[in-house]
Amino acid sequence: MYCSRCGTALADDARFCASCGSSVEAAAEAHPSGSAWPHDTQPATPGRPAFMQGMPGSVRLASAWRRLGGHLLEVVLVVVTLLVGWIVWSIIVWGRGQTPAKQLLGMRVVHRETSTAARRGRMFAREVPCKWLIGFVASVTVIGWIVYFWLLWDSERQELWDKMVDTVVVIDPDNELDTRRR
Repeated sequence: MYCSRCGTALADDARFCASCGSSVEAAAEAHPSGSAWPHDTQPATPGRPAFMQGMPGSVRLASAWRRLGGHLLEVVLVVVTLLVGWIVWSIIVWGRGQTPAKQLLGMRVVHRETSTAARRGRMFAREVPCKWLIGFVASVTVIGWIVYFWLLWDSERQELWDKMVDTVVVIDPDNELDTRRR
């Protein structure tokens, strides 16, 4: 059992948390199952979106400026690697929820529901049909260019293609969400 206030592991017969002093009865009322939360989650952090509560504390949403830098770096990498190198690199890192530029900038695409790195299929859907569709709409309509600024007013900093495949882009400085670490 875990303290619902601070997340400290509690003995089965504990009445109070040794770390913060809160009552275990209060924890049981808040969580009728008797278990405050699973081992791999952390206590609620004020100002952190609800879907990120189970992620490691060092993981945070990527800023709009960092994402813009990622888009610009992606274009440079496509040109420098003559597209073929970028495609091969992309296929490799998509399995970790990254693009080549996101890998270099320490960002990762995360599936909102599972709080895990997006896999190849979701990354392909996000990068190819979703972005191409939005790019086509943006190229034929003046209003379509607004979708590229979507993350500026979105509370979870999602672009429209992120909403289409239910992902968010986070900064993962310690590679804690890397699927190879499991």
